[in-house]
Amino acid sequence: MSQWVATYPLDLLIDLAALPSGVLMKIDVEGFEADVLAGATRILRDIRPVILCEILRAYVEPSIAFTNERMSKVEQILADQRYRIFYIEMENEISGRIRALREISSFPRGLWKDNPTGMDYLFVPAEMALPAFTGSGGLSLVREA
Repeated sequence: MSQWVATYPLDLLIDLAALPSGVLMKIDVEGFEADVLAGATRILRDIRPVILCEILRAYVEPSIAFTNERMSKVEQILADQRYRIFYIEMENEISGRIRALREISSFPRGLWKDNPTGMDYLFVPAEMALPAFTGSGGLSLVREA
């Protein structure tokens, strides 16, 4: 049994409601991240939210090409909207504590088989300064080499 689900661009929210600046968006849509971001270009341009997003890698060999293409679309949308990508590095899979935000230029490609917590990212407007987090078990900001 298949079902149809109505979808609408997030940009409709700009016309329907006064969105404040300083918004945090969470995107967890199992492979449809590019579609969500494409439907939110006005929000990305005008509101400039920080975005917490899960990006899944391929689980099986036959889906690698499709998954890589999907990731490339997300990267292109973020670049066009002047967003930086940070990988959220967890302390371990049990603690739920963030160890570092690692700035990256592209998502890892290939099969997902190594880190069960390694799929969460933070998208930050390029003009936004992030604080430096330090301390024991605290958060540090790391730039990609």
